[in-house]
Amino acid sequence: MKINLIVFVLLVLFSSCKNEKREDVSKAETILDSFGSSEVNQNKNVIVENNGDTHLTSKNTALDKQFQKIEHFDEFLSRFIKDSVFRYNRIKFPMVGFNSDSETSSDNYVWTREDWAFYFEEDKNHEKNENIISEILVEKTRANWRLYIKDSGYDVTYQFELNTNIWYLTSYSHKNF
Repeated sequence: MKINLIVFVLLVLFSSCKNEKREDVSKAETILDSFGSSEVNQNKNVIVENNGDTHLTSKNTALDKQFQKIEHFDEFLSRFIKDSVFRYNRIKFPMVGFNSDSETSSDNYVWTREDWAFYFEEDKNHEKNENIISEILVEKTRANWRLYIKDSGYDVTYQFELNTNIWYLTSYSHKNF
């Protein structure tokens, strides 16, 4: 009887130790990266929500952005050209740039969504014109995409900046002399 009591007490202690460890692990927050993989983070300032399925959703977007992988510029630009919803989510209007067609001041021209969209329609089809040269220069936090026709006066430059590991269009210059 003493042996049964000792075994019982040991089992209770053993199982309570396991439960405490499980609670510690479940209290550790999970941060999701942009590809859905996760890592355990002991930072108690992160709020993670389980929305009823197997995916965890973070409520702390500032920390999420910090742990996201840097967006590859080539993939971004391809999607920027093809997907209008994506494109407009990555432009902050009004946007300052240059417009040689402007009747007012072409320097520090302020682009609105509507007038920029008109010019972009021509730019997105640049591959159809064999005379247009496309150059991309990517630095750590900036990228330029230039479309031009040699010795013609046509020169378009898109300037992008990396903000919280995501690319955004920050300036547009359209020259057609």
